[in-house]
Amino acid sequence: MESKEWSSGVWTHLTAVRRQSPLVQCITNFVSMDLVANTLLSAGASPAMVHSVAEVPDFTPHIHALFVNVGTLTPDWLPSMKAAAELAAQLGKPWVLDPAAVSCSGFRLKACLELVELKPSVIKGNGSEIIALSGSASQGQTKGADSSHESTEAIEAAKTRLATAASTAAVASASTGMTSTGMDLDLPVDPNEPTYCICNQVSYGEMIACDNNECKIEWFHFGCVGLKDQPKGKWYCPDCATVKKSRKGR
Repeated sequence: MESKEWSSGVWTHLTAVRRQSPLVQCITNFVSMDLVANTLLSAGASPAMVHSVAEVPDFTPHIHALFVNVGTLTPDWLPSMKAAAELAAQLGKPWVLDPAAVSCSGFRLKACLELVELKPSVIKGNGSEIIALSGSASQGQTKGADSSHESTEAIEAAKTRLATAASTAAVASASTGMTSTGMDLDLPVDPNEPTYCICNQVSYGEMIACDNNECKIEWFHFGCVGLKDQPKGKWYCPDCATVKKSRKGR
């Protein structure tokens, strides 16, 4: 039962994202930049890799959310991260902090603690990163971005020291998806947006129109009708193809 409720909740959130196509500013590391952009695109969001501090005053007020990952942190990028996070928090926009390898240097730890002070909506990290941010581990106790602690070892730090410091933060484990505190980040849904396809969902991704002018549905998502590429020539949805075939057999 819990599994069904969880999957239903995930689908509800994913549908909300696809309906709004939120603009997400990403100040992330070079290693994961492509992955972050493609993941957001596949979810229906609109990623923007805007890193320059000079663009923050003009661009950040228009975003729906902000993602900050310190994986390849440099002194040049830190001001952008702090400026965007501060402005997002002031405007009530959710923002996520990924304190990658936070304890590998004093510079990185200090930078992440300063970002935590800007009240992230979500802090996403592995066990060691959460423990380090809470002050329960000293700088230098690290395996880089890998965790030397189990996620369960970080629960207390997440619930007490870190959750208090971040005020509204939901502290999540990268390995288990466990959360200690949270806030509702539901996106607004337009009840008047039309739905399509056999799944009765809104438009997203690649879609195809049935060539039957009398088709009741008309537009379909590629994945829902088993397509990977645009077919050559005319294409009919499963229902219309069945009707067309039955008429030929008469």
